Order: sequence, then C-alpha cells, then structure tokens
Amino acid sequence: MNEIHPNTRFIMGWTDRMMMKTDFCLAIFPEALAYFMDEEGQENPSDAAVEKAKQWEEDMTEFLEYIASVKDRWCNSPTQGCIRCCEKWKEEEKDERENI
Repeated sequence: MNEIHPNTRFIMGWTDRMMMKTDFCLAIFPEALAYFMDEEGQENPSDAAVEKAKQWEEDMTEFLEYIASVKDRWCNSPTQGCIRCCEKWKEEEKDERENI
C-alpha cells in the first residue's frame, strides 16, 4: 500500500479544521481548492495548493468569494455533485426567493 502524500495528508487535516470552523460539508473544501488552483484530477495537491489552503484557513474571505462566484455554475453542473446537491445551497436559494 502506498503512503499518503504529505500534501494530501495536510489537505485532509485542513478539511477537517475548516469543517469545524464553518457550516460547510467536507467535500466543498478540497473541491473548491482543486478548482481554484486548476488542479482538478491531479493525484496530489501541489505545494502551492497547500499554501493557498493555509491562507484560506487564516482568512476565509477569498474562499467565500470564490464559492459565491462559482455557486450558480456549480449548482447547475452534473459533475459538481457537492454543491449541486448540498442542502446549504438549497436553503440559501430558498431564503433568497422568500425575500423577493
């Protein structure tokens, strides 16, 4: 059995820490990071992705802005299952519709 790459191990821990800080589910963090860094489909995160994760952990502003910028596209994408099926996004959309 292969060892887990150190960057993958870091992102796993980062994901857990970010989940404890927010009401987002597990999958959104590595998924958003991979797409933000243009690394989707790579076997392991790059060193640059680890640095970006550290920045997002320190200050979530850029992460939240990125999620907001891709939410509509991801919610309508058959490949972005996490956001498309996430109850959090459905609740936000419901709240927005009710406030119109």
